[in-house]
Amino acid sequence: MTSNQDVTAPRRATSVLVVDDHRTFSALLAMALDPEPDLTCVGTAASVTVALAMAEELRPDLVLMDVRLGVGDGIAATEELTRLYPELRVVVLTAHSDTALMHRAADAGACALLPRMVPFRTCWRPCAARAGEGSSCIRCC
Repeated sequence: MTSNQDVTAPRRATSVLVVDDHRTFSALLAMALDPEPDLTCVGTAASVTVALAMAEELRPDLVLMDVRLGVGDGIAATEELTRLYPELRVVVLTAHSDTALMHRAADAGACALLPRMVPFRTCWRPCAARAGEGSSCIRCC
């Protein structure tokens, strides 16, 4: 190998944990992540308790967190996850994206708010890029 050859190690895919109490939605979101070459869904959780346990075991890079869970609060779970794992990025999924919710999510440590009612492919790529910049909580789309 000569010194002018550029050797770049393959980039590791971002591991994603999906947290949503609607199991069908979680499964569909996990399937939507599959074709993305730089993302891999490592699991789905339907409650805060399961999400915390899975985050400890799997150590994902990113959590897609529903704001309202049947058992538990997605914002409170976001706060706990980001306290336990400061390097973890959390994107809050919501059908109700108002300013107060965005502030609550940001205060809890979320890096982005992603509306559930828009096509995933339309918003995901720009949201992921902006969320990775380390800026304050942003509303994607």
